[in-house]
Amino acid sequence: MIAPQQEVEAMQKKNMKSLTKNDPELVEEAARARMVSAPPLVVIENDPSKEGFERRGFELLASDVSGEAGPLSGDAFLKAAAQLMREKSLPVEYLGVPEKVLINGKTLWKAKLRETTNGHVQYARQYVAIVKKCAVQYLLVGPNDAGLEELESVIQTLHFSPSPN
Repeated sequence: MIAPQQEVEAMQKKNMKSLTKNDPELVEEAARARMVSAPPLVVIENDPSKEGFERRGFELLASDVSGEAGPLSGDAFLKAAAQLMREKSLPVEYLGVPEKVLINGKTLWKAKLRETTNGHVQYARQYVAIVKKCAVQYLLVGPNDAGLEELESVIQTLHFSPSPN
């Protein structure tokens, strides 16, 4: 089942409002990020017996990082994201340190996260690869960390085409 764009945008707006806590600096950053980081793909488990926060999902995000100074790595991207979450007291906690992984010959960086929104806890595995000046992110999301083990096989199916010069 494919959700209408209007429903997806309403869900994103609600989530963004919850995350930014009406902090003007975060609202501005979220608006900027939304312009450069729209999820081109969101896949959510279709189980009508489950609430939205109980469903597992996969998201593909692409963030423009061309304005960042110096060479950027997936490791640095994840560490900066974790630091921002801590500094702004956002309900997302990065668990442990980023881990370097090799998937079909491509190096990605992986982080484990826990997010609490409206009293509901969700877990995520975030994979990041820097491609030119873009942080390509693959997120696995679910109600418990153990359930994400099964979804990790999705990441193993990724194939990367050579980048054109």
